[in-house]
Amino acid sequence: MEIGTGYSDLSKWLHAGGTADSFIILPPGVKPSYEITPPREPGMIGVYSSGSTGKPKLLWWKVTDLLKDSNQSSRTSGWTWATCYQPWSFAGIHLACQAHTSDGQVMLLDRDWELNHSILTKNQPQALSATPTFIDLLLQSRRVAVNKNWSPKQITIGGEILRPATGKRIQTAFPLSRLTLIYASAELGLIAKTNQIDGWFPLSTLQQRFKNYKLVDNELHLQIHNNWTHTRDLCEFKNDQFKVLGRLDRVLNIGGEKICLDEIESVAESFPEVRKANAVAKPNAIVGQVVALNLEPALSDADDELLDTIMQKMRKQLPKPAWPRWCAWGNIRVMSSGKRSHDELK
Repeated sequence: MEIGTGYSDLSKWLHAGGTADSFIILPPGVKPSYEITPPREPGMIGVYSSGSTGKPKLLWWKVTDLLKDSNQSSRTSGWTWATCYQPWSFAGIHLACQAHTSDGQVMLLDRDWELNHSILTKNQPQALSATPTFIDLLLQSRRVAVNKNWSPKQITIGGEILRPATGKRIQTAFPLSRLTLIYASAELGLIAKTNQIDGWFPLSTLQQRFKNYKLVDNELHLQIHNNWTHTRDLCEFKNDQFKVLGRLDRVLNIGGEKICLDEIESVAESFPEVRKANAVAKPNAIVGQVVALNLEPALSDADDELLDTIMQKMRKQLPKPAWPRWCAWGNIRVMSSGKRSHDELK
């Protein structure tokens, strides 16, 4: 089993054939290789989950299966892909396979926004692959950046739910870019993709990969090798489309009614005065839990009066158990994966 440290090592392994041995890049905090059991067959690559709910989980994928999902279009030949995804994550490895297939390369960005703009302007990568949160923060910092003369041909968005307001900001900032929305996971791989930015995926793109699927209490289940697998994603079907609403672990039971925190955030972010929202559960002696909400303002002069106005408008759109009982202005933290953090509010 080979151990790598970044995209360059991953690229070397793929160019060497990627089948003589197995390969893995260890994320920060994961212990050395002697505690990891190598797979029995060669040509396997270690993929880690994002670790957003705890310690990253290791899964082994056949590199040939990952390469099959790579786009072999001559249009992307030689492209450089800028990304926030780490090389040990499924998104990062999938992107590395895409770059390998098209004789391109991957360029890793950081959370130093001025440095990112400088790198993008200098290197002019043809594509950007990142989470909605990462791209939104890149756009937000772009307004005051010294170096910002860059526009990609392709923007691939994944890792999180794409909220309509964020999608519109991305489309407005990069009107000439081709936008692709990806729905994937480390456990299941690529599930669906679309060029729509309203969050709706065509059912046909799901059916290309999974013959049988169903909703059980609004959770998407997929049949793999005659076994039903839980995605832990809450979805909605409408005609020949489906939409990911949120994660099952972000559903509360308040007064006997199920409340989805992701939907509350989506309602909050529908107001132009709100850039991002973070909804969490707080203990309550009467009903067990209540919703607490942290809002990142899109305006420099956001005050308590505006906050009260937004809360009143939200109450008209949400059932009473979903009303935020605590709300404040603040900043939403971003994790190393480029996803927003759902920290417990103080």
